[in-house]
Amino acid sequence: MESKYQASENRISSCK
Repeated sequence: MESKYQASENRISSCK
C-alpha cells in the first residue's frame, strides 16, 4: 500500500 502512495506522490511532485 505504501508503495502505491509513493508512486502517486512521485507523479504529483513531477506535476508540481
